Amino acid sequence: MRTEEVFAEVELKSRARSVSVLALVDTGALRSVISKGVAEALGFTFYEEPHWLGTAEEGGRLKLIGFIAVSE
Repeated sequence: MRTEEVFAEVELKSRARSVSVLALVDTGALRSVISKGVAEALGFTFYEEPHWLGTAEEGGRLKLIGFIAVSE
C-alpha cells in the first residue's frame, strides 16, 4: 500500500469553526484521534482528569484529554 492511499486532506468542522488537516484514514477504527492543537481550534471540551483507552497494540494506551460532540 502506498502512503498516499492512507492519508487524505480533510476539513474538520465544529459549529462555526473548521480546521483543515492531513489525516490518516483507518476505515476499521472505532474512534478518531486528533492533536490537542486541533482540539483547541475546534472548541474541544477538556476533562478535569485524563482518561486512558487501550489500543490494539499489546500494552498500548491512548491518553484522552476531552471530547467533542459530532453529528452525521
